[in-house]
Amino acid sequence: MCKITRDEMKVNILKISTICDRIIEYGILLLVFIMPFKHTASIETIALLLPLIAWIVKLRYVPDAHFIKTPLNFPIMYWGIVIVLASISSIAQTYSFYEFRSQFLKQIILFFIVINNIKTNKQMLKIVYILAISACVFSIYGICGYFNSTLTEYGRATGAFGSYSRSAMYCMLVIPLILTVSFHIKNKYTKLGLVLSALLTGILLVLTFTRGPWIILSVILLILLFRKSKKMLIAFLAALLLLVLFCGPVTERVKFTFEVKEGIDRALSGRLTLWHNSLQIIKKHPVLGVGYGPNIFRKMYLHPEYRFYITDPHGNFQQSDAHNLYLQIPIEDRKSTRLNSSHIPLSRMPSSA
Repeated sequence: MCKITRDEMKVNILKISTICDRIIEYGILLLVFIMPFKHTASIETIALLLPLIAWIVKLRYVPDAHFIKTPLNFPIMYWGIVIVLASISSIAQTYSFYEFRSQFLKQIILFFIVINNIKTNKQMLKIVYILAISACVFSIYGICGYFNSTLTEYGRATGAFGSYSRSAMYCMLVIPLILTVSFHIKNKYTKLGLVLSALLTGILLVLTFTRGPWIILSVILLILLFRKSKKMLIAFLAALLLLVLFCGPVTERVKFTFEVKEGIDRALSGRLTLWHNSLQIIKKHPVLGVGYGPNIFRKMYLHPEYRFYITDPHGNFQQSDAHNLYLQIPIEDRKSTRLNSSHIPLSRMPSSA
């Protein structure tokens, strides 16, 4: 009788583990797919909350399930404490705590869910395939929006994000991952699909006219070119080169990039002013910064002493960020710069030109 009871318990535990694993996997896949698209907060919350509940149930009832320790556990805890303190002292407390809840906590929870539950190559490949499909749809939508002028800002493709900078950062991160996985796929149709997705995403990246991601991605692709599939990457780079040579706005942007005199003039009139303003803010708030949140600059304009304006070809506008990751972070939470000096930031990406 005791033996039967134990066998039944093992079967029940296996069922619980299987159900929880599927909920976690499907939740993560949904988050990956909707990542570049506009969606309601409730969809994102459900897609994150269900895997979180399933993980907690798994930790409670499955003996083999344990919380995995990683080298990032302590830095994450430290950064979280600093962000809470920065939010308490923020010039816009409501906004900072909203960003802490909706951005930092969600990203960290997702990080631990993935680290503790996504362990097999099959699971990882599913995530990359869904990412490739999502990126493909996102890119086609953004490219069409660029050419019919419905998804543009200052003549630059904004994609579904509504921002050319965020779209460029997404493309820059997705392309190397998809291409790297395609090198190890034997099925030629799957490989072709991954390459096509990367190519479309690369075209959208070019149409955002953001030079920072252009340069970063070029370096990454050159490294892959000499280490992996040379033929595939030569074809990929050739396709992007054709776009640069025969798409008028792209050609002009590339030419402007290499016009040293105009570049220096723009830096002196724009970038240095942005950085000078940012350093002034850091001096006024040297301990915890102004407050946590990527849009904290916009909250500062409610206070007269922080109304910095920049002049560029589009006219006068309010400074929306530091335009430099190493200045933006201390503006939001000063103490985290010590952490940033030795660990890669988890929830920030540099703004693009």
